[in-house]
Amino acid sequence: DNREWLSQMMSGEQEDIEDFEDSIKTQRYAIGGFTRMRFCKADGSLDFEHKGSPFKEKNGSLFPWFVSPNRKKIPKRIIFGHWSTLGYFENSEVSALDSGCLWRGQLTAKRLDSDGEIVQVECYEGIEPY
Repeated sequence: DNREWLSQMMSGEQEDIEDFEDSIKTQRYAIGGFTRMRFCKADGSLDFEHKGSPFKEKNGSLFPWFVSPNRKKIPKRIIFGHWSTLGYFENSEVSALDSGCLWRGQLTAKRLDSDGEIVQVECYEGIEPY
């Protein structure tokens, strides 16, 4: 049943990958990595606790996942979001587009069909959020 599976994916603490003995824990870790990964520890394992900006919270034992020393490099640009405290950020390998629209920031979009133009608009201009 899909509801039971989803309930299992969203329950429980995130565990280190070494602790897995069944497929549910493995699946929960993978989904957590795709949806909640922000920082990696020096050994390459994921840190699901910290959510702040890597530019404001300097921590020598944590690295944003995209600059982790253990990250496998690929010859493609990775475009991602779901990290509003990071904000809009680009380097030669990644484009982070979450600029905090939900928190009265901006909505950021990147054109993929041409020159990579970045467009940002105010989210609540003239609108009172609930």
